[in-house]
Amino acid sequence: MHSLFRRPPAALLLLLIAACTDAGTGPVDRVRTPARLVILDPGVVRDGDVLTLRAEARAEDNTVVSDVPLEWSSTDPSVASVTPGGTLTAFREGEAELVVTSGRLQQRRSLAVVLHPATSLELQQANVDLLMGTRGGVTPILRGLDGRRLLNRVITLTSSNEGVVRVTASMELIPVAPGTAVVTARHGTLTATMQVVVRQPVVGTSYAVRDLDGRALPVSIFERVRSDNGITRVLEFTRLEAGTVVIGPTYDVSLRVVHYERTEFPGGASERVMGRQTIRDFGSVVFDGVTGNAVFLSGLVGGLTHVLDVHAQGPQLRFREGGTTTVWALRLTPP
Repeated sequence: MHSLFRRPPAALLLLLIAACTDAGTGPVDRVRTPARLVILDPGVVRDGDVLTLRAEARAEDNTVVSDVPLEWSSTDPSVASVTPGGTLTAFREGEAELVVTSGRLQQRRSLAVVLHPATSLELQQANVDLLMGTRGGVTPILRGLDGRRLLNRVITLTSSNEGVVRVTASMELIPVAPGTAVVTARHGTLTATMQVVVRQPVVGTSYAVRDLDGRALPVSIFERVRSDNGITRVLEFTRLEAGTVVIGPTYDVSLRVVHYERTEFPGGASERVMGRQTIRDFGSVVFDGVTGNAVFLSGLVGGLTHVLDVHAQGPQLRFREGGTTTVWALRLTPP
């Protein structure tokens, strides 16, 4: 007896399998997702270095997954800062952690910044002349193997004769008495020197008054409304136009002021000079060898004193007007 159903030939079975397979979209590649992040070794990092950090995102099978957005940071930006894009700038010797993040994934790696070897030390000036009552500055320059300037290093400064010139922690030179001294800068075994000559002006050095209380001359020192009828207003004011201060064993202050009248009316104004005056005082100078400042003792008005403060940008005279409580801060232009 023959069966009503025959077994299909093998070739037909293969065609049916192929048809079923082709009917779909075909085999789908599995999309790899990052399972962890790996920060690559940045190598030796020295203070002053600027470099680009690298990291890899890896799948479960440890293969690298490309085009994964990364964001960087540092746990101590004072040691080394890192931009979100991965640019590292090393500032000083110390330790920090590099942090890279992508979504919920994060990886950290320890970073040790070491000192770049210092190979040379120099001073910006080899010889400096200072007048009593002024100040100077010292600018040491420390360089590394590749010629880069090394910052934030400890450099000590000493004077061979502190009776002539002192050096402050902020690297200012303070003259104490006329004479010569050698200032030495040291960093480890590296040294550099400069010669400092302190002079006492015999006749006196003339300084121009540059500004009053931070305002450039000419500047108004007095102003009042004399009359105002709602249409015309009359003002009286006084300007400090110019001044000189001579400093030596004695001092001489001469300030030129001009008195004005200003009339303001609809559509304009007019000014006229009402008078000119010279405010003058002179006397002896007492220098402070510790601070480099000085006190001016008036020879015209009993008990009247002025104080000269010395700054790197030039001296400033705190001038007290006789018979008043007014004190003007006069910045002087060095000769």
